[in-house]
Amino acid sequence: MIILALFVGIVYAITLLLLASKWSSEQDMSGTISNIHSVSLLVPFRNEVNNLPEIFHSIEQLDMDHMQVVWINDHSEDESLEMLVALIGKQSSSFDHLVLTSSGIGKKAALETGVQRATGEIILTTDADCVLPRYWVKEMIYGFQNTGTQLVAGPVLTKSGNSFFHKFQQIDWASILLVSNFSIKMKQPLMCSGANLAYRKSAFIAVEGYAGNRAVASGDDEFLLKKITSKYGASAVVYQNSPNCLVMTNAHKDWASLFDQRVRWASKWKAHNRLHALFSFMPALLQLFWLGSFTLTFIDFTCGLIALGILWTMKLMAEWIALGKVLKSLKYEVPMQALLRTSMIHPFYVIFTVVKVFGGNYHWKGRG
Repeated sequence: MIILALFVGIVYAITLLLLASKWSSEQDMSGTISNIHSVSLLVPFRNEVNNLPEIFHSIEQLDMDHMQVVWINDHSEDESLEMLVALIGKQSSSFDHLVLTSSGIGKKAALETGVQRATGEIILTTDADCVLPRYWVKEMIYGFQNTGTQLVAGPVLTKSGNSFFHKFQQIDWASILLVSNFSIKMKQPLMCSGANLAYRKSAFIAVEGYAGNRAVASGDDEFLLKKITSKYGASAVVYQNSPNCLVMTNAHKDWASLFDQRVRWASKWKAHNRLHALFSFMPALLQLFWLGSFTLTFIDFTCGLIALGILWTMKLMAEWIALGKVLKSLKYEVPMQALLRTSMIHPFYVIFTVVKVFGGNYHWKGRG
């Protein structure tokens, strides 16, 4: 049993290092963007009155001569709409702002409403609680220089903070980015984030948008990724991980809201095919392994304790190298103490999320 546990630990460490080997933030921007005619940015929002000024300001600062910005109100219950109208009235850019009310309920319906009115050849999407870097649009649409590219995904991180909870969320996001980048570059796309996504409008229409999974509360990004991959092939999907593509989103204020979001994300596993659903459970199985590793001391206390020390040292070092590489490439540093605490807490965090998924209860933006 001890030998088997050490073997699994070695495989885990090697796997993380392999994932990290495919992470490169270098991007050749020497060419010119010659075959992109128009761009539309879609921003669905619901009850975002406190976040709209910041996202609006970051959009106004984008390095683009002209762009359509489509705001889709998902039936906000606060003063988001009034705030947005006031902001547009004071705009300083030449962007064409269009404000719509979603024809349905939920983010998918809002995005489909936006796509219908979008005039751009390329659709970009983000969330209303995000901040966009100045050169974001140009970096993202550069991926469409290849006429075969249909979808471009980019990185997302939570905004910095001094607390451990902020650091935990950034490290957790780094693990998501690591897998997203690796899977796309290995031509087996698994996940992406709608907070930093671009695709051809023609591709969205060709795969019939979210038809077939509109009833699933989340997954607007992953389901679209899978449908486009299925129709056009994995080579039609690109991952841009330059720091200039990094979209920042608000960190959660407490553990309850973080769990609600993660449960919402994980709850779509039933709608995926069996292989994807199985892969989705791999993190939970791995975390069960790490929690179960403490039982090695019950087999043989001395040998088990030594094996436990070796296992967790391998885990920490591999995570430090792999996740540290992701964050450093995006201009963020990870304190060793934060990584150590995250490594210890993360197994409980993942298992608790899985338990809540099967419980089926979460609340998000005033909806259950």
